[in-house]
Amino acid sequence: MRVVSFVVHCSLYCFNRYIRPFIMGWKDVFPTPWTPIIFITYVMLFVNMGLLVTTSKNKDGTFPYNATTVVMLTEFTKLIICLATYVYQGNSVMSWFGTFKEHNKVFLLYFIPAGLYALYNNLSYFNLQLFDPTTYTVLLQLKIPLTAIVYQFFFDLKLSWIQYFAVIILTLGCSVQTLSKSHGNTRPLYSPDEVSLTFKMMMITVQVSCSVIAGIYNEKLLKGKQDFSAPVMVQNSFMYFHSVVINMLVLLFTGKLGAAMEWDNVRDVITNHTVVGIIINNAILGVCVSLFLKYLNSILKCFASAMEIFMTAFLAWLFFHVAFTLETALASLLVSVAIVLYFQYPPVVKESAPPPEEKDVTK
Repeated sequence: MRVVSFVVHCSLYCFNRYIRPFIMGWKDVFPTPWTPIIFITYVMLFVNMGLLVTTSKNKDGTFPYNATTVVMLTEFTKLIICLATYVYQGNSVMSWFGTFKEHNKVFLLYFIPAGLYALYNNLSYFNLQLFDPTTYTVLLQLKIPLTAIVYQFFFDLKLSWIQYFAVIILTLGCSVQTLSKSHGNTRPLYSPDEVSLTFKMMMITVQVSCSVIAGIYNEKLLKGKQDFSAPVMVQNSFMYFHSVVINMLVLLFTGKLGAAMEWDNVRDVITNHTVVGIIINNAILGVCVSLFLKYLNSILKCFASAMEIFMTAFLAWLFFHVAFTLETALASLLVSVAIVLYFQYPPVVKESAPPPEEKDVTK
């Protein structure tokens, strides 16, 4: 009887200490029935993207298509989805053009996150010449704690020490996972003597900052009120319009626009079912990200991205026979601990509630 009593008391203690706070925290993290669906959809689309890209590769690891063409077609597809959704809600195509004038302040402001994302994408190629892939990927995990820090300034929110601890564990988990990705030639293009460490760290800091500020700034616009508010799909169309224009200008400046728009390259893409799947998946993912930022927040997005790491590793092991390493197992454990801690004591963001007047503005 004493053993049974001891087990019962331990079970009650564990329930009250860990499981109950987790359940209560779940309600704060996901305030509406739709928010966990958005969360799960985001993770699954991200995982699916990795699997599709892996499937589309040749046996030697190269792509049988022009990756730049895929990026451009994806951005155009995002814009088409936003327009189609806008029309489906009972609006006309001409009135969509009128929203550019009606919400001109928001339209102009979206140039900032679109420009920061474009700078981030271009710096990724440059920084991969300065760092080996493993070091580069580990340093990119700095965006997790930086997101937690910057987010507090944009939304007047203060994280507790437990929430900071969860963020640190999450960062460690993501960093550990990258240790199992070092294969083949991992030497950077430039030797350590050619480029100073200060310059390299400055460039990686700029790249990470672009990603963090763009995401949080985008969330701020999506949750905007009064003069800076607009329907979600209208704001998405602003974002993707700027993104298409900026990317085309970058390609034009670098001399790659002609090759990206060549019919042969476009044909190779649209006739490859897997690549078409990548475009559609990434386009839907882009829209899902906006809903995630609208009704959830950027910090939770870091946790969702971390879940994608070990889910992708597991599915890659299942379908492509990629080894499930000790580093992946350790990373999965750390990420799981971080998620439990975060869900027990989540920061409540008041701006995450959707404004009631949005439906009227759309129509």
